Amino acid sequence: TSLLPMLSDQNIIDALLTNKSARDCVLQPVYKAERLIFTHTTIRASFRSVGLVPWDPTRVLHLAGINLGMDLPSYGVADAARAAATAVIRLSHDRHMAGKKKVVAGRAAVEKRRIYSAADLLLT
Repeated sequence: TSLLPMLSDQNIIDALLTNKSARDCVLQPVYKAERLIFTHTTIRASFRSVGLVPWDPTRVLHLAGINLGMDLPSYGVADAARAAATAVIRLSHDRHMAGKKKVVAGRAAVEKRRIYSAADLLLT
């Protein structure tokens, strides 16, 4: 059985008796369960699967390449189409960001019944 429901039930009963908020009823058992589950052994086992303990630079670089989408095996037309779509989306985003107008902040000044904007004053 899971430890979280037992802790949660006990905290709900305690909250009803002491008038605590519902948020505290949920956070306390989650914190307790997290402290019980994340042991030294569990953390080392999770690091072992990704090549951090013991240090395996080949495994780490391989997983980083997969996460970045580099050096993935190709399975034909579908992968070529995905790569082309990715390139088009990236170029489109770059063009959009390059053509985006820059924001100019400033105040308008009124002198002799004429309005002068900060951008116009910079141009003169």
